Amino acid sequence: MLKINYYILCYGDKYLDKLINFSLPSFFKKKPSNFDSFKHTIILFTHKSSLKKSYQRKISNFFYEKQINYKLLDFKTHNQNKINKISVWRLLGFFQKKIIIDAYKKNSICVQISPDEIHSINLWSVILDKITHTNMIVLPSNEILLDYIKKDLIRLQKNNIDITEDVLLKIKFKSLKKSYHELFFNNNFYKKHCPRYYFQIGNNIYYKNIHLSPIALNPKACIKNSLYLNFKNIYNFDTSLGNKFLNQYTIYPQEALLLSLEDTKDQSDNIFRENNLFFLFLKRIYFQLIFIIKNVDGINSFNYLKTFSVNNGYKKNNNLNIKYFFNFFLFSYINFFFSVFFFLVYFFLKITKKLVLFFIFRKK
Repeated sequence: MLKINYYILCYGDKYLDKLINFSLPSFFKKKPSNFDSFKHTIILFTHKSSLKKSYQRKISNFFYEKQINYKLLDFKTHNQNKINKISVWRLLGFFQKKIIIDAYKKNSICVQISPDEIHSINLWSVILDKITHTNMIVLPSNEILLDYIKKDLIRLQKNNIDITEDVLLKIKFKSLKKSYHELFFNNNFYKKHCPRYYFQIGNNIYYKNIHLSPIALNPKACIKNSLYLNFKNIYNFDTSLGNKFLNQYTIYPQEALLLSLEDTKDQSDNIFRENNLFFLFLKRIYFQLIFIIKNVDGINSFNYLKTFSVNNGYKKNNNLNIKYFFNFFLFSYINFFFSVFFFLVYFFLKITKKLVLFFIFRKK
Protein backbone atom coordinates (compact mmCIF):
# COMPACT_ATOMS: atom_id res chain seq x y z
CA MET A 1 0.00 0.00 0.00
CA LEU A 2 1.40 3.37 -1.03
CA LYS A 3 2.06 5.70 1.88
CA ILE A 4 1.26 9.42 1.81
CA ASN A 5 2.52 11.82 4.45
CA TYR A 6 0.80 15.21 4.70
CA TYR A 7 3.20 17.76 6.20
CA ILE A 8 2.05 20.99 7.83
CA LEU A 9 4.21 23.73 9.35
CA CYS A 10 2.14 25.97 11.59
CA TYR A 11 2.88 28.05 14.68
CA GLY A 12 1.31 31.13 16.21
CA ASP A 13 -2.36 31.66 17.00
CA LYS A 14 -3.01 33.58 13.76
CA TYR A 15 -1.93 30.69 11.53
CA LEU A 16 -3.44 28.04 13.77
CA ASP A 17 -6.80 29.80 13.49
CA LYS A 18 -6.55 29.73 9.69
CA LEU A 19 -5.47 26.10 9.76
CA ILE A 20 -8.40 24.97 11.91
CA ASN A 21 -11.09 27.18 10.38
CA PHE A 22 -10.18 27.16 6.68
CA SER A 23 -7.27 25.00 5.52
CA LEU A 24 -8.02 21.61 7.10
CA PRO A 25 -11.83 21.68 6.67
CA SER A 26 -11.55 22.62 2.98
CA PHE A 27 -8.76 20.20 2.01
CA PHE A 28 -10.20 17.15 3.83
CA LYS A 29 -13.86 17.95 3.18
CA LYS A 30 -14.57 15.17 0.69
CA LYS A 31 -13.01 11.73 1.04
CA PRO A 32 -11.60 10.55 -2.32
CA SER A 33 -12.98 7.37 -3.85
CA ASN A 34 -9.53 5.72 -3.72
CA PHE A 35 -8.83 6.81 -0.14
CA ASP A 36 -8.39 3.22 1.10
CA SER A 37 -5.69 2.55 -1.51
CA PHE A 38 -3.25 4.65 0.52
CA LYS A 39 -1.94 4.78 4.06
CA HIS A 40 -2.42 8.37 5.24
CA THR A 41 -0.44 10.15 7.95
CA ILE A 42 -0.68 13.80 9.01
CA ILE A 43 2.50 15.29 10.47
CA LEU A 44 2.09 18.72 12.05
CA PHE A 45 5.28 20.61 12.89
CA THR A 46 4.76 23.39 15.40
CA HIS A 47 6.01 24.84 18.70
CA LYS A 48 4.75 22.17 21.07
CA SER A 49 5.67 24.23 24.12
CA SER A 50 3.47 27.16 23.03
CA LEU A 51 0.62 25.17 21.44
CA LYS A 52 -2.59 25.79 23.34
CA LYS A 53 -4.44 22.68 24.51
CA SER A 54 -7.62 23.93 22.86
CA TYR A 55 -5.88 24.01 19.45
CA GLN A 56 -4.32 20.61 20.02
CA ARG A 57 -7.67 19.13 21.00
CA LYS A 58 -9.47 20.56 17.95
CA ILE A 59 -6.82 19.29 15.53
CA SER A 60 -6.69 15.86 17.15
CA ASN A 61 -10.49 15.50 17.10
CA PHE A 62 -10.63 16.61 13.47
CA PHE A 63 -8.31 13.85 12.26
CA TYR A 64 -9.88 11.28 14.57
CA GLU A 65 -13.21 11.90 12.84
CA LYS A 66 -11.52 11.65 9.44
CA GLN A 67 -9.87 8.34 10.48
CA ILE A 68 -6.41 9.60 9.57
CA ASN A 69 -3.23 9.01 11.59
CA TYR A 70 -1.98 12.20 13.19
CA LYS A 71 1.43 13.11 14.65
CA LEU A 72 2.47 16.31 16.39
CA LEU A 73 6.18 17.14 16.17
CA ASP A 74 8.28 20.04 17.41
CA PHE A 75 9.94 22.13 14.70
CA LYS A 76 13.03 22.94 16.74
CA THR A 77 14.98 24.57 13.93
CA HIS A 78 12.86 27.68 14.22
CA ASN A 79 14.22 28.39 17.69
CA GLN A 80 17.79 28.93 16.52
CA ASN A 81 18.90 32.55 16.55
CA LYS A 82 20.15 32.48 12.97
CA ILE A 83 16.76 31.22 11.76
CA ASN A 84 14.97 34.12 13.42
CA LYS A 85 17.02 36.57 11.35
CA ILE A 86 16.08 35.19 7.93
CA SER A 87 12.98 35.59 5.79
CA VAL A 88 9.88 33.46 6.21
CA TRP A 89 10.55 31.98 2.75
CA ARG A 90 14.01 30.80 3.73
CA LEU A 91 12.53 29.29 6.88
CA LEU A 92 9.94 27.54 4.73
CA GLY A 93 12.78 26.20 2.60
CA PHE A 94 14.47 24.66 5.66
CA PHE A 95 11.20 22.99 6.58
CA GLN A 96 10.65 21.67 3.06
CA LYS A 97 14.11 20.13 2.91
CA LYS A 98 13.33 18.42 6.20
CA ILE A 99 10.06 16.91 4.98
CA ILE A 100 11.55 15.70 1.66
CA ILE A 101 14.22 13.79 3.59
CA ASP A 102 11.64 12.49 6.06
CA ALA A 103 9.32 11.27 3.30
CA TYR A 104 12.26 9.68 1.48
CA LYS A 105 13.34 7.76 4.56
CA LYS A 106 9.77 6.58 5.19
CA ASN A 107 9.26 5.61 1.54
CA SER A 108 6.18 7.81 1.22
CA ILE A 109 4.73 10.47 -1.04
CA CYS A 110 5.20 14.01 0.28
CA VAL A 111 2.21 16.37 0.35
CA GLN A 112 2.56 19.86 1.83
CA ILE A 113 -0.50 21.67 3.20
CA SER A 114 -0.15 25.33 4.14
CA PRO A 115 -2.15 26.66 7.08
CA ASP A 116 -3.15 29.87 5.30
CA GLU A 117 -4.92 28.36 2.30
CA ILE A 118 -8.45 27.57 1.20
CA HIS A 119 -8.92 24.57 -1.12
CA SER A 120 -11.61 23.54 -3.57
CA ILE A 121 -13.44 20.32 -2.77
CA ASN A 122 -11.81 18.14 -5.43
CA LEU A 123 -8.17 19.04 -4.81
CA TRP A 124 -7.53 16.10 -2.49
CA SER A 125 -9.10 13.68 -4.99
CA VAL A 126 -7.03 15.05 -7.88
CA ILE A 127 -3.81 14.63 -5.88
CA LEU A 128 -4.55 10.99 -5.03
CA ASP A 129 -5.62 10.27 -8.59
CA LYS A 130 -2.57 11.81 -10.29
CA ILE A 131 0.29 11.17 -7.86
CA THR A 132 0.61 7.51 -8.90
CA HIS A 133 1.25 8.57 -12.53
CA THR A 134 3.60 11.51 -12.04
CA ASN A 135 6.51 12.61 -9.84
CA MET A 136 5.21 16.04 -8.91
CA ILE A 137 1.89 17.90 -8.88
CA VAL A 138 1.91 21.67 -9.24
CA LEU A 139 -0.79 24.32 -9.45
CA PRO A 140 -1.04 28.10 -9.66
CA SER A 141 -1.73 29.92 -6.43
CA ASN A 142 -3.11 33.40 -5.94
CA GLU A 143 -2.68 35.60 -2.92
CA ILE A 144 -6.06 36.91 -1.81
CA LEU A 145 -6.64 39.33 1.05
CA LEU A 146 -8.61 37.39 3.65
CA ASP A 147 -10.74 40.40 4.61
CA TYR A 148 -12.29 40.45 1.12
CA ILE A 149 -13.48 36.83 1.16
CA LYS A 150 -13.85 35.95 4.85
CA LYS A 151 -17.61 36.66 4.91
CA ASP A 152 -18.14 34.43 1.86
CA LEU A 153 -16.16 31.58 3.41
CA ILE A 154 -17.97 31.79 6.74
CA ARG A 155 -21.34 31.91 4.95
CA LEU A 156 -20.47 28.74 3.00
CA GLN A 157 -19.42 26.95 6.18
CA LYS A 158 -22.50 27.96 8.17
CA ASN A 159 -24.81 26.79 5.40
CA ASN A 160 -22.76 23.62 4.85
CA ILE A 161 -22.22 24.54 1.19
CA ASP A 162 -19.38 22.71 -0.52
CA ILE A 163 -16.55 24.88 -1.83
CA THR A 164 -16.67 23.51 -5.35
CA GLU A 165 -14.35 24.67 -8.11
CA ASP A 166 -17.08 26.89 -9.57
CA VAL A 167 -17.82 28.47 -6.18
CA LEU A 168 -14.15 29.18 -5.43
CA LEU A 169 -13.52 30.46 -8.96
CA LYS A 170 -16.31 33.00 -8.56
CA ILE A 171 -14.92 34.08 -5.19
CA LYS A 172 -11.49 34.35 -6.76
CA PHE A 173 -12.82 36.38 -9.69
CA LYS A 174 -14.59 38.81 -7.39
CA SER A 175 -11.67 39.26 -5.00
CA LEU A 176 -8.69 39.42 -7.37
CA LYS A 177 -9.32 42.98 -8.54
CA LYS A 178 -10.13 44.08 -5.00
CA SER A 179 -6.96 42.55 -3.63
CA TYR A 180 -4.51 43.50 -6.38
CA HIS A 181 -6.16 46.05 -8.64
CA GLU A 182 -2.83 47.75 -9.36
CA LEU A 183 -1.31 44.51 -10.71
CA PHE A 184 -3.61 44.24 -13.71
CA PHE A 185 -2.05 44.60 -17.14
CA ASN A 186 -5.07 46.72 -18.15
CA ASN A 187 -3.78 49.46 -15.85
CA ASN A 188 -0.55 49.84 -17.85
CA PHE A 189 1.77 48.68 -15.10
CA TYR A 190 5.05 46.78 -15.11
CA LYS A 191 7.52 45.74 -12.40
CA LYS A 192 11.12 44.65 -12.43
CA HIS A 193 10.09 41.48 -10.66
CA CYS A 194 6.46 40.41 -10.83
CA PRO A 195 5.70 36.86 -9.65
CA ARG A 196 2.19 37.03 -11.08
CA TYR A 197 0.16 39.45 -13.15
CA TYR A 198 -3.37 39.70 -14.51
CA PHE A 199 -5.34 40.91 -17.50
CA GLN A 200 -9.12 41.29 -17.53
CA ILE A 201 -11.20 41.13 -20.70
CA GLY A 202 -14.93 41.31 -20.06
CA ASN A 203 -15.96 38.52 -17.69
CA ASN A 204 -12.58 36.79 -17.70
CA ILE A 205 -9.36 37.35 -15.79
CA TYR A 206 -6.22 35.83 -17.31
CA TYR A 207 -3.10 35.46 -15.21
CA LYS A 208 0.44 34.11 -15.21
CA ASN A 209 2.62 32.85 -12.37
CA ILE A 210 6.39 33.15 -12.26
CA HIS A 211 6.36 29.71 -10.69
CA LEU A 212 3.80 27.02 -9.94
CA SER A 213 3.47 25.70 -6.41
CA PRO A 214 4.33 22.01 -5.92
CA ILE A 215 1.76 20.50 -3.55
CA ALA A 216 2.75 16.82 -3.86
CA LEU A 217 5.90 15.06 -4.97
CA ASN A 218 7.75 11.76 -5.00
CA PRO A 219 10.96 12.38 -2.98
CA LYS A 220 12.69 9.45 -4.69
CA ALA A 221 12.34 11.21 -8.03
CA CYS A 222 13.99 14.33 -6.60
CA ILE A 223 16.99 12.39 -5.37
CA LYS A 224 17.20 10.17 -8.45
CA ASN A 225 17.40 13.23 -10.68
CA SER A 226 20.42 14.60 -8.78
CA LEU A 227 18.40 17.19 -6.91
CA TYR A 228 19.77 15.72 -3.70
CA LEU A 229 23.31 16.60 -4.76
CA ASN A 230 22.35 20.29 -4.70
CA PHE A 231 20.07 20.03 -1.72
CA LYS A 232 21.70 22.86 0.19
CA ASN A 233 20.87 25.22 -2.69
CA ILE A 234 17.13 24.63 -2.53
CA TYR A 235 15.41 27.86 -1.56
CA ASN A 236 11.88 26.48 -1.32
CA PHE A 237 9.48 24.25 -3.24
CA ASP A 238 8.12 27.03 -5.44
CA THR A 239 11.43 28.38 -6.72
CA SER A 240 13.58 25.25 -6.82
CA LEU A 241 11.42 22.28 -7.79
CA GLY A 242 9.79 23.44 -11.00
CA ASN A 243 12.17 21.50 -13.24
CA LYS A 244 10.56 19.57 -16.07
CA PHE A 245 12.64 16.43 -15.51
CA LEU A 246 10.48 15.64 -12.49
CA ASN A 247 7.58 14.77 -14.82
CA GLN A 248 5.13 17.23 -13.31
CA TYR A 249 1.37 17.38 -13.64
CA THR A 250 -0.23 20.82 -13.67
CA ILE A 251 -3.65 21.27 -12.08
CA TYR A 252 -5.66 23.99 -13.82
CA PRO A 253 -8.19 26.08 -11.86
CA GLN A 254 -11.22 24.47 -13.50
CA GLU A 255 -10.04 21.08 -12.20
CA ALA A 256 -9.07 22.13 -8.68
CA LEU A 257 -7.52 25.17 -7.03
CA LEU A 258 -6.38 26.85 -3.86
CA LEU A 259 -6.14 30.43 -2.66
CA SER A 260 -3.49 31.79 -0.32
CA LEU A 261 -5.16 33.83 2.43
CA GLU A 262 -3.07 36.93 3.09
CA ASP A 263 -3.53 39.51 5.84
CA THR A 264 -1.65 42.32 4.09
CA LYS A 265 -0.37 43.15 0.62
CA ASP A 266 3.23 42.61 -0.42
CA GLN A 267 4.61 46.06 -1.24
CA SER A 268 8.18 44.91 -1.81
CA ASP A 269 8.61 46.29 -5.32
CA ASN A 270 7.89 49.54 -7.12
CA ILE A 271 5.22 49.74 -9.81
CA PHE A 272 5.98 51.61 -13.04
CA ARG A 273 3.52 52.92 -15.61
CA GLU A 274 3.70 52.88 -19.39
CA ASN A 275 0.71 54.30 -21.28
CA ASN A 276 1.83 53.02 -24.67
CA LEU A 277 0.62 49.42 -24.81
CA PHE A 278 3.29 48.33 -27.28
CA PHE A 279 6.16 49.71 -25.22
CA LEU A 280 4.55 48.32 -22.10
CA PHE A 281 4.60 44.91 -23.75
CA LEU A 282 8.26 45.27 -24.73
CA LYS A 283 9.29 46.30 -21.21
CA ARG A 284 7.45 43.32 -19.77
CA ILE A 285 9.36 41.04 -22.15
CA TYR A 286 12.64 42.69 -21.23
CA PHE A 287 12.24 42.22 -17.47
CA GLN A 288 10.90 38.72 -17.93
CA LEU A 289 13.93 37.74 -20.02
CA ILE A 290 16.30 39.23 -17.45
CA PHE A 291 14.60 37.19 -14.76
CA ILE A 292 14.82 34.01 -16.88
CA ILE A 293 18.54 34.55 -17.50
CA LYS A 294 19.29 35.18 -13.82
CA ASN A 295 17.26 32.17 -12.66
CA VAL A 296 17.99 29.65 -15.39
CA ASP A 297 19.14 27.04 -12.85
CA GLY A 298 16.27 27.58 -10.46
CA ILE A 299 12.78 28.53 -11.60
CA ASN A 300 11.39 26.75 -14.63
CA SER A 301 10.79 29.83 -16.77
CA PHE A 302 8.31 28.06 -19.01
CA ASN A 303 5.82 27.84 -16.16
CA TYR A 304 5.71 31.62 -16.49
CA LEU A 305 4.58 31.28 -20.09
CA LYS A 306 1.42 29.36 -19.21
CA THR A 307 -1.76 31.36 -18.99
CA PHE A 308 -4.55 30.46 -16.57
CA SER A 309 -8.00 31.99 -16.48
CA VAL A 310 -10.95 32.47 -14.19
CA ASN A 311 -14.37 33.85 -15.02
CA ASN A 312 -17.64 34.61 -13.30
CA GLY A 313 -19.61 31.92 -15.07
CA TYR A 314 -20.33 33.77 -18.31
CA LYS A 315 -19.05 33.08 -21.80
CA LYS A 316 -15.38 33.75 -22.40
CA ASN A 317 -14.37 36.74 -24.51
CA ASN A 318 -12.05 36.56 -27.49
CA ASN A 319 -9.81 39.61 -27.74
CA LEU A 320 -6.72 40.31 -29.80
CA ASN A 321 -5.09 42.03 -26.82
CA ILE A 322 -5.00 38.66 -25.07
CA LYS A 323 -3.14 37.08 -27.96
CA TYR A 324 -0.68 39.84 -28.74
CA PHE A 325 -0.14 41.79 -25.53
CA PHE A 326 -0.64 39.24 -22.76
CA ASN A 327 -0.69 35.68 -24.04
CA PHE A 328 2.14 36.27 -26.50
CA PHE A 329 4.27 33.60 -24.87
CA LEU A 330 2.97 30.21 -25.90
CA PHE A 331 4.58 27.01 -24.63
CA SER A 332 7.27 26.80 -27.35
CA TYR A 333 10.86 27.77 -27.91
CA ILE A 334 9.97 29.56 -31.15
CA ASN A 335 8.06 32.26 -29.31
CA PHE A 336 10.81 32.52 -26.71
CA PHE A 337 13.36 33.44 -29.38
CA PHE A 338 10.81 35.67 -31.06
CA SER A 339 10.48 37.52 -27.76
CA VAL A 340 14.25 38.03 -27.79
CA PHE A 341 13.85 39.63 -31.19
CA PHE A 342 11.26 42.05 -29.73
CA PHE A 343 13.65 42.88 -26.92
CA LEU A 344 16.37 43.75 -29.44
CA VAL A 345 13.90 45.94 -31.33
CA TYR A 346 13.00 47.73 -28.10
CA PHE A 347 16.66 48.17 -27.21
CA PHE A 348 17.38 49.55 -30.71
CA LEU A 349 14.49 52.03 -30.47
CA LYS A 350 15.65 53.19 -27.06
CA ILE A 351 19.22 53.80 -28.25
CA THR A 352 17.96 55.48 -31.42
CA LYS A 353 15.79 57.84 -29.42
CA LYS A 354 18.72 58.86 -27.24
CA LEU A 355 20.95 59.42 -30.27
CA VAL A 356 18.31 61.54 -31.99
CA LEU A 357 17.86 63.67 -28.88
CA PHE A 358 21.62 63.97 -28.52
CA PHE A 359 22.09 65.34 -32.07
CA ILE A 360 19.09 67.65 -31.80
CA PHE A 361 20.39 69.30 -28.64
CA ARG A 362 23.93 69.29 -29.98
CA LYS A 363 22.88 71.35 -33.02
CA LYS A 364 21.15 73.87 -30.76
